[in-house]
Amino acid sequence: MKKYRIAFLFALCSLTVSAQQTPYQLWGGAVRDAFTRESIRDVHLTLMTPDSVEIVKDVSVGSTPGSPNFTVTDIPGSGTYILRCEKEGYTTIDTPVKLKYSRLRQTRVFLDKDILMTKEMTRKLKEVEVKATLVKMVMKGDTMVYNAAAFQLAQGSMLDELVRQLPGVRLENGQITVNGRFVSSLMLNGEDFFKGNPKIALDNLPAYMVDKVKVYERQNDRDRALGIKKMGEEPLVMDVNLKKQYSIGWIANADAGYGTDDRYGARFFGLRFSPQTRLSLYGNFNNINDMRTSDTYGNWNGGSVPEGTTDRQSGGMDLLVKDKEGQYKLTGTLTAYHQKEEKDMQRLSTTFFSNGDIYNRTSNSFRNRQWYINPYIDLQLTPKKGLFFRINPYARYQNNQGNALTRSADFTENIYEHYKGEALDSLFAPNASEVYTRILVNRLMNSQESKAYQFSTGSSIELSTKGVTGNDRFTIRGNYNYNKNRNRDLQRYDASYWNHGSHTGNQRTAQYGENHYKNAYYDLLGEYSLELANKNMVWRITPGYMIDYTYQNTSRPFYTLDANGMWEYDVDQLSSMKDGLTQYIDLQNSFYSTRRTWAHNSFVNLQYSILENSNEKLWLYVRFPMRMATEKLDYQRERTDTLLRRHLNFFEPDLKLKYYPKVENRDIFFILNYRLTHSAPDLSYNINYRDDATPLVVRLTNPGLKNAHNHNLYTSYNWGDWKKQRFFYTALYYNLRLNALAQSLTYDRMTGIRTYRPENVNGNWNIGGTFSTTTALDKEKLFTLVTYTNWGYNHSVDFLNLDDAEHSIRNTVNNTTLGESLNCEFRKNGYFAGLRGNFNWSRAKGANIRTIESYNYSYGITGKAPLPWNLEVSADLMMYSRRGYESNLLNTDELVCNMHLSKSVLRGNLVFMIDGFDLFKQLSNVRYNVNAQGQTETYYNVMPRYFMFHVMYKLNREPKKKN
Repeated sequence: MKKYRIAFLFALCSLTVSAQQTPYQLWGGAVRDAFTRESIRDVHLTLMTPDSVEIVKDVSVGSTPGSPNFTVTDIPGSGTYILRCEKEGYTTIDTPVKLKYSRLRQTRVFLDKDILMTKEMTRKLKEVEVKATLVKMVMKGDTMVYNAAAFQLAQGSMLDELVRQLPGVRLENGQITVNGRFVSSLMLNGEDFFKGNPKIALDNLPAYMVDKVKVYERQNDRDRALGIKKMGEEPLVMDVNLKKQYSIGWIANADAGYGTDDRYGARFFGLRFSPQTRLSLYGNFNNINDMRTSDTYGNWNGGSVPEGTTDRQSGGMDLLVKDKEGQYKLTGTLTAYHQKEEKDMQRLSTTFFSNGDIYNRTSNSFRNRQWYINPYIDLQLTPKKGLFFRINPYARYQNNQGNALTRSADFTENIYEHYKGEALDSLFAPNASEVYTRILVNRLMNSQESKAYQFSTGSSIELSTKGVTGNDRFTIRGNYNYNKNRNRDLQRYDASYWNHGSHTGNQRTAQYGENHYKNAYYDLLGEYSLELANKNMVWRITPGYMIDYTYQNTSRPFYTLDANGMWEYDVDQLSSMKDGLTQYIDLQNSFYSTRRTWAHNSFVNLQYSILENSNEKLWLYVRFPMRMATEKLDYQRERTDTLLRRHLNFFEPDLKLKYYPKVENRDIFFILNYRLTHSAPDLSYNINYRDDATPLVVRLTNPGLKNAHNHNLYTSYNWGDWKKQRFFYTALYYNLRLNALAQSLTYDRMTGIRTYRPENVNGNWNIGGTFSTTTALDKEKLFTLVTYTNWGYNHSVDFLNLDDAEHSIRNTVNNTTLGESLNCEFRKNGYFAGLRGNFNWSRAKGANIRTIESYNYSYGITGKAPLPWNLEVSADLMMYSRRGYESNLLNTDELVCNMHLSKSVLRGNLVFMIDGFDLFKQLSNVRYNVNAQGQTETYYNVMPRYFMFHVMYKLNREPKKKN
């Protein structure tokens, strides 16, 4: 250990000496437009002495938005200099710069004020039309810039349709990934839009307004305000830049339509822009699951069909106000919606046992109504350079009312059905078929009614200031969150039991329960970031400490109303007469608990960068956190009234590495990430109790559980040549779970009761990877090939127990998956054509199960073409096929066709459209899953076929120009 300390001190001394001998550097300046305050790129910089002797010349502006955007290197030392800024279209400006040299370690200084350049007066010349092939994307420094005009979209398309076509971008269930990396926020003209919630912008921002889409790593607002140089990896954002004519003034568009089977859709979007303000309003009302037009990628909502049907009315507001000098910024959002959901489900499942599997059929009809509102405010203040303050309070309210009808049955053999739900229809009819009753274990009908609400509020407050020198930073931050839930649930069960074709008994039960939950959370953090730097390397060391406190209170009174004349009462009636229900309380399944947790968190973050030509070549990040927590639980259930306490000490290191082989090419890089995490079993598992509140299900506890440990390793490699429009991405991941928490299952063949008991199990691990490439196939880049390959191997271990065997059986299933997506596209002069192909294969194999293989594949064509008289047509035709499913009814071929026809008038400001969805009425939704305990195949109802006629109107009003 002593020799490592000596080596570290030697390295630190060497770094300090190197910093003293290295020429001075100026970092973190920003050149901005004097009117818009936006960063200006490609400015030529010349650093001179006061008598105009040039020192450094022609240093261009960097391209990462929102960060200090130029670098001047090789400055001889302290003193007064002149920085000359030159760019075509702007007036040349000379700015005095006074630099003070730090003998200890500071070799990077930030200008106190931004340099403001004024545009020159220009004369508008006669326009000349030039036709050329549009470039889809370019790399500017660390930023990927997509040109929206290079992508052919159907009229009336929203932002989601554009995003799906961007090379390297995948959109799945409202989440965006770029070359495998998750996009944390979607921004509008460099600012957060609806708190970065991508779905609102994707569904409501018209694609015709978009000029560029930029993808880059964005510094947090604090470091940008303090002028701290970006270092290493930051969260990835997608920044949507509007066309110039939509970036100031008023923009509005509205779309209304009505179709067959009373399908309707209406939306509006309004936006007011100025250089310092932005106000957005949107509304969306429809009962078509937000499926407006055909997806030209042949996918449905990012690759999966929505479950059920939804009638939804939503709206919101987004406000931004800031000043030119960046001393304050206020953002506020308000989102609200009301929706009615109808979902019908059919599930087929198999539970694996060594001496005979159990087969289950379940159907569920679910109806739900929901109200939601969420206001949010974010205020940032930077009253002077080097000081940053932020507060962001929020509130959220949600109300749910639902009812459901569930039917299920267990069988000792697999069954053949002529239509989905045939077996259940027969079993719940007056005369059930002997084909099903001879292998029946039980059947269960459950009618459920529930009402719930949730309210939460909170805020975070942060104060940060620059340190004594350079990029040092001191931060104090506090958080407060409060959450209150109340759930009321009434369930009526009707069960019957069978044995080898003989009816052995019935059980009819009504149960009413309430769940009251309160949660409060507080934390306070302090950290100091220290930087040591020279021309070729940077060290950033951030020690910190955080204390947090969590309070949780849960109350669940549970009542059994068997044969008490209350079968027909509803939730509201039972809630109003709760005092009269005391005699029916089920003490075994009622509980009350209060949990308190105090935690001390200390950490040290180390960042190290190697620089080459002022660019980051290698970045290493290591985090050493230590969490020491004390947890207390006051728990009451039946005769149990106990107080438990435990102490937890978790060390969870995190390591990240990013390497650029060529610093001048920022789209070629390698990433490595390792993380160790721990989790403790719920403290209530240390209390011995039995919970049988749900018929046919028993849940036990286990005081002997251990903490679980997860090792996660991830690596990826990106390569790109934007001039040839060729991009390559590959990734590999590995996860190892030690002492994983599993629910051991015991099945009683006589009654069909499933008993679950938590157990620790080892041997769970999985490995997988992805490979993606995008390449132009011809010189003019009219043809593009996009491939996406993913594979995985999951070694799943769990416990199973049949009847009253003394010991659970360790069951292992190895599941291998392989997926391939292949797209070939052609685009020219408004025409678009594409060939699509998708293939997914899954194979499960284990000692106690037969080998199971399933296939999902699809193929088809899609296209768009302009027609005479300002008409435009787009359509797709896809064949969706499934093979290898347990149910013969799910092994199907479905030919799905969608179309979109539009006509624009009034210079494109008024558009008439006709949409046809699932013209052949073939679309369905099937989900498949397999693990060590069994496999499930689930079928959901989907939006039925419809035609819709709708009209869109666009309004754009620019401010009057001053003479």
